[in-house]
Amino acid sequence: KQVTFRYFDWGLDGMRKYRDRDYQASPYGLCQDNENCYLLAFSDRHGITSYRVDRMADIQLSDTPRIPCPELTGNALTEHAGRLFQMFSGEEADVKLRFHRSLVNVVIDRFGRDILLIPDGEEYFVFTVKVAVSPMFLSWVIGFGNKAKILHPQSVVEQCRQMCLETLDQY
Repeated sequence: KQVTFRYFDWGLDGMRKYRDRDYQASPYGLCQDNENCYLLAFSDRHGITSYRVDRMADIQLSDTPRIPCPELTGNALTEHAGRLFQMFSGEEADVKLRFHRSLVNVVIDRFGRDILLIPDGEEYFVFTVKVAVSPMFLSWVIGFGNKAKILHPQSVVEQCRQMCLETLDQY
């Protein structure tokens, strides 16, 4: 069955600010990322999406049958959850990255042991991973300074560069 709920954002006053409509979605799984729990679901309005469980209110089971979504069943659910970086939606893309060897543990912790890491000289390695390209993903890469670099696709390189320039303009 589908679920209905109200979704909210936090206001500066620390109070819940409910969005102007009710939500309805077909639930497929729960996923924890850092300290947050997310509902992985399919909705007519958003397609495959995720909702922060702690920001859902008045959750009710409806009589409406769940919409079939093969992309969120079985192993596909696990694979999809792994691609959603920090559960912030964004355009999915295969991104090629170059990281310093000191960050091998960080990469494996983030993307799993099945990722192919290819040595690139003595100090670096490269890998390609499917991610949801979002400000959180770009910030994560930028956080490693000169020890991490997005190599491809060029559109993601440009998004990262633009984000850096916009941030730099504030200072």
